[in-house]
This record gives sequence, C-alpha cells and structure tokens, in this order.
Amino acid sequence: MAEEHKISIIAGRYAQALIQLGEQNYKLDEYLDSLVKVKNTLAENQELARLLEHPIVPKEDKKEITCNVFQNYISVDILNTLKVLLDRNRTYIFSSLVTYYTELLNQKRNVTMAEVITAVPISEDIKYKLKDKLQNQFKKNFQIEHQIDPDIIAGMIVKFGDRVIDGSIKSKLGNMKKHLA
Repeated sequence: MAEEHKISIIAGRYAQALIQLGEQNYKLDEYLDSLVKVKNTLAENQELARLLEHPIVPKEDKKEITCNVFQNYISVDILNTLKVLLDRNRTYIFSSLVTYYTELLNQKRNVTMAEVITAVPISEDIKYKLKDKLQNQFKKNFQIEHQIDPDIIAGMIVKFGDRVIDGSIKSKLGNMKKHLA
C-alpha cells in the first residue's frame, strides 16, 4: 500500500509538470495523444516494456531503443520525459502518470468521466444522447467511456464521481428477489 502511495505521488508530480509545460507550449492535447500512444505501445508489446524496466540493460541502451521506437510518433517533450524516467529508474510509474495527466486535464477542462456499462454494444448516437442528457441534468461536461458486461442482462449502469445510476435488469431482478424473500 505504501508503494502505491509513493507511485501516485511521483506520477502526480510528473503529470502536473507536463500539464504546466503543455499549457505554456499550447500542447495539452498533443501531450495526451503522445502519452496514450506510448502507454498503448507498451501494453501491446510486453517484451519492450520488460526491456525498459530491466535493471541489467544499460540506461543509454534503453534511451536509444526508446528513441528508435517513438521519436517519429510522439512529442519531443514526452520523449524527453521518457528519458528522464529511464535515467531515474521510474518507468514503472508511466501508466499512473498517464492516468493522472488525463485526470488533471479533465479537471482543467471541467470534464467528468462517465463509465457506461451495457450488456451489448451501443451506437455512437445513443452515447451522444446519453452524454447530452447527463450534461443537461447535472450541468457538467461529460466524456463517455463505454464497457460491455453481459452479466447485467439488459439496461445500463452509469458511474461518475461518487454516483451510480443502475438501470440494469440484473439489479432490478436482485431487488425483486429481496422484496419477495
């Protein structure tokens, strides 16, 4: 638990520094795009991720590999951030850094993430209508993140902040079962 707290503090500091740099350079979205590209690349290529965290591989080799893989696809500032993380043996915080950066950027833009869970995929039109309804009802800007969970049977669950709006059939059946028992 103490290790997780340490990671979040360190990742939060890097994220805050990137937000400030992104504001100065008018590159907040470019940085987000670059961070997500790196995160996805490392998630898809576990061998590369392990190599960058391996203690025996020299830091200069890691930086050279990082440059070869990313230099044509990401912001120079994010590439430099990766090099700093490699120099300080902190590549293990990268995923948390991306999460914190996204959260800080959303706060800055007054955007609330809403997790929408349905049993089946929903169309972009339904996502747009749901987003519009949430924004009108709660007077906030929403960004929808959709997940599929066949266990809810039908309907949907919407989670944001500390709120949960559960309109799933699974929940309704559970409530009926409680009342009948």
